[in-house]
Amino acid sequence: MKASSQWILRRKLVLVTFLTAIVFLIPSCRGVEVVQVFRERPGSVRVREGNDVMLRCVVENQQGRAQWTKDGFVLGFERHVPGYPRYHYLGDATRGEHHLVIKGVTLEDDGEYQCQVGPTATSLPIWAAANVTVMVSPTSIRVLGVGDGEAVEVVAGSSLILECLVTDARPAPTVAWYRDAITLHHGMHQDIVEASKQPRRWSVRSRLLLQPEPDDDGQQYSCRALHPALYHSPTTLVASVTLAVLHPPGPPAISGYTTGEVLVEGEQRTLVCQVVGGRPRPWVTWYRHGRPLNLALTHLVRMNQPTTSATSTTTTTSPNSAADDSSSSSTRPSRVVSMMQLVRAVRAEDEAVYECRVSSDLLPRPLTANVTLTVHCKSPRHCIL
Repeated sequence: MKASSQWILRRKLVLVTFLTAIVFLIPSCRGVEVVQVFRERPGSVRVREGNDVMLRCVVENQQGRAQWTKDGFVLGFERHVPGYPRYHYLGDATRGEHHLVIKGVTLEDDGEYQCQVGPTATSLPIWAAANVTVMVSPTSIRVLGVGDGEAVEVVAGSSLILECLVTDARPAPTVAWYRDAITLHHGMHQDIVEASKQPRRWSVRSRLLLQPEPDDDGQQYSCRALHPALYHSPTTLVASVTLAVLHPPGPPAISGYTTGEVLVEGEQRTLVCQVVGGRPRPWVTWYRHGRPLNLALTHLVRMNQPTTSATSTTTTTSPNSAADDSSSSSTRPSRVVSMMQLVRAVRAEDEAVYECRVSSDLLPRPLTANVTLTVHCKSPRHCIL
């Protein structure tokens, strides 16, 4: 009984082995089935207008005929595409190489391309798509409402919107804003992309909201067009304006003498009244006992210095520093105005009050500072009258 069971088990193992062999041998009797596939698919590209482009396509085990289409339109099987003198197929067709070359691309070449291989009795059709994006750099940039490099007048503390327009690019451009050489955060401006009047092109409006303070007076703001067609290009598109921030001047400060000092007869001092800031530039005038001083004794010093180090100094014989900003509206403005007054110690100057008075259209009343002189004679017999 035990021997019979073993014999049945051997018969089953033989049968299973035979059936398995049949299953694996049947396909080889019918022949090996070959499937056409892409060994290399085309990839989407961005290309500058006027450059050449090649879309690669390589087919493994090619069975059907290969061709390209553009936006669904068939380009045909011929290696030199009929009706498209700038198009041709490149590569060894017997090795499944069917690269599409486009010479000197234009906006008309922008679109979707497909490498297609047709079906056969034993193979299904295959295709692979890629996009060609033709890049066109922007044609212009400007800050609306003002010429490039000109001044924009604004009252300190009020709102100001600078609007930069970049036109006619593909794909849509972007904008970067700068305060002098410092890049501003993109969250400070709002960009709006709009269709251009030129087909397949785009423009962008970028609005920068500012609330200038006196320290912004003379600052340059610039917008720059950013676009992939401009990368590694010597050409840059930038538009700039300069802020002219209207603000009152600061209080005057007198140097050269301090009330309480004693001057000895015959001694000379130069009183300097210094005023920081102010646009339009303030008027600075010296008074003695409430009356304007002799114009011939008054000297004006204007220093173009946004900080404590003067960059230039000029001296005139005018008593007042009237604002004359027409020649400096596009440059960084004068930030410090100084007025000098020569004083000679004589008896009549004892207890004389010298007042520096600052006036501006933006001040409700003049700002003042004063000193009172003290003059002593060398001796009672030698006082200068």
